[in-house]
Amino acid sequence: MNKIIISSITLLVLDFCWIGFFIGGHYNRMIPLIQGSKMVLNYYSAALAYLLMIVGLQVFVIPNINPKKLITSSLKYGFL
Repeated sequence: MNKIIISSITLLVLDFCWIGFFIGGHYNRMIPLIQGSKMVLNYYSAALAYLLMIVGLQVFVIPNINPKKLITSSLKYGFL
């Protein structure tokens, strides 16, 4: 249970940092150019997407990580 909570929080924190500090400014500039209007967030879809990311992490990645080959198996299954 502890592994599930820690990995889920890590995923969310890293993704929020990525969007907030690195790529968010690019989105704010590109979206109006692409769709001709300001970006409007769909919170229900975002929550569903994050829920599915957590489920995918817990179902497909974490169970398949080999402790003896931690880096390579993490990259392999995290990429898939």
